[in-house]
Order: sequence, then C-alpha cells, then structure tokens
Amino acid sequence: MDYFISQKSGKHINYGSSTFTVNKIKHDEKIWLPVTGKPESKTMFNQIRFQQKYSFLSYIFSGCEINLAIAIDFTQSNKDPSVDENSLHSKNLEKNQYYQALTSVGDILQ
Repeated sequence: MDYFISQKSGKHINYGSSTFTVNKIKHDEKIWLPVTGKPESKTMFNQIRFQQKYSFLSYIFSGCEINLAIAIDFTQSNKDPSVDENSLHSKNLEKNQYYQALTSVGDILQ
C-alpha cells in the first residue's frame, strides 16, 4: 500500500509504503504495519470487510432462474432469400446460422 500526502496542486507527495498479505490482515485486523521510509510511522486498520464476488454458477446453484430473450436483425444486408440461398433468412431452418446458434444457446439455458 502506498501512502501520499495530498496537495491541492494534484502533485501528491509519496509518504511511504507498507507490504502485507490479505491473510495477514484478515486474521489480525488490529495489526500495526510499518511504513517504509518513515520508521516513526505505522498503519493500523480499524475495520476490515471482505465482500465475496459471486460467480455465474453461484447464482444458478442458489436457485435463480434465467429467462432467454432473443432478437434477430432482419436487415437487408442479410440478402433476399429468394435471390441468395445462403441468406440468413432462408426458410430451410437446418442450414440457417441464426437458428443453429439460438438453438444451441437455448438448449444450454433450458
């Protein structure tokens, strides 16, 4: 941790630093840490709070539900299916890339 003396000019002065591990302060929050470069100075944490960051799977395993909303861009840049058989608007759903992608995602979330 680096310590600075705040200056109105914005050019803050580096006062010193302390090095520690999370485990060190987690097990003894009233620990005094020496400030490098300033032997007369020490730092103490009055209160330490750790917040857990949850993963996507944490939400799923806790019973949350996910709804799937799908939107497809049917712009002209995807070409007319009567002119181009590779158009993403093709009525042959087995070859349609949109259909395959949405079905794959939907199957996973189902």
